[in-house]
Amino acid sequence: MTLSALGSARAQRIDAGAPTNDTGPSALSTDAALTADVPTAADATPDEAALRCPLPSVLVDRAGHCCRPGQRWLRARCQGPVLTCPPGEAPRADRAGCEPRPCEAPLVRLGQRLWCLAGQTEREGRCVGRVEPCPAGSVAAGGGCVPSASLGQAPHGPLPPSVLWVPGGIYRAGARVLSVGAFAMDRTEVTAQAYQGCVTAGVCEPAPDPYGLLRAPGAPVVNVRWMDAVTYCGWVGGRLPTEAEWELAGRSVDGRRYPWGERLADCSLAQLNGCGDGPRAVGSLPAGRSPFGVLDLAGNVAEWVSDRLGPLEPGFVRDPTGPDQGLPRVVRGGSFGSVPAALELGARGGLDPRERRYNVGFRCVRGG
Repeated sequence: MTLSALGSARAQRIDAGAPTNDTGPSALSTDAALTADVPTAADATPDEAALRCPLPSVLVDRAGHCCRPGQRWLRARCQGPVLTCPPGEAPRADRAGCEPRPCEAPLVRLGQRLWCLAGQTEREGRCVGRVEPCPAGSVAAGGGCVPSASLGQAPHGPLPPSVLWVPGGIYRAGARVLSVGAFAMDRTEVTAQAYQGCVTAGVCEPAPDPYGLLRAPGAPVVNVRWMDAVTYCGWVGGRLPTEAEWELAGRSVDGRRYPWGERLADCSLAQLNGCGDGPRAVGSLPAGRSPFGVLDLAGNVAEWVSDRLGPLEPGFVRDPTGPDQGLPRVVRGGSFGSVPAALELGARGGLDPRERRYNVGFRCVRGG
């Protein structure tokens, strides 16, 4: 039976009121999927609370020890250099810790709910135009000023080919203007093979694979809970991206609708509904890359981010990390079962963090 057929049978079971907490195709195979089966509990479950680590720490082993990303729990304490920082902070020069990141360039208000960088103008509700002159040590890029060192490389040295540097920036998303610091992001979604390395090391829990989705070369890992994604990212010295970081990696600062621009999503740009039965190998559609070169942000598999699901605060917001309470976690990007509208960079939904879904995976970032 194909995934499409399984999804249809699953939808009938949901309409009939049958339980919906298995690992197979579900209402998430449609656009409305990302908000399906979302609990309304105000607080996390005891299972999640036992594994929660206070920012900027992450879980580093199955025993529940929390350390800074990049560190390991050795000899009853956290050891090793700090490789990434929480949102709003950047690594110190000696890499021994984190410090608040510098303030961004000043904004100019051009409308009731529109803030732009000095030198830009408003067109159809968006900031347009290059910002000139830029401060010393920065260049005009994507409609704003970014550090010269941010273009193609991280300021602290070269990155592996699988990781891309995303310079911080200011962008508009609906009624919000967001300022987000620089970070490094995985070029693609985490693969099943990479995730298995964490399982083999005794840190991550195995991902069930009842439909054989994880067997193909380059397949993205799916059927992982939110906490599994957090654990893996901590194991590789990173963390899950915030919702704002994920969106900046796709939009840049020009407010585009899709990672590639304004063109409606199709099978040459993203793996979405009607393009095949299941996900493709990560990075298979380079034409759909974002301005920073990040692949598969739209379609293929939806992605866990770190934030809890809740109302978005309007106005100017700096390095948002989401609500402090609430159970559902945000899922972004749409999947191979989504229509084009669900792949837009502003589309968002939430899932119970305890759930495993056959079309939800993740990618990691290293902050600062």
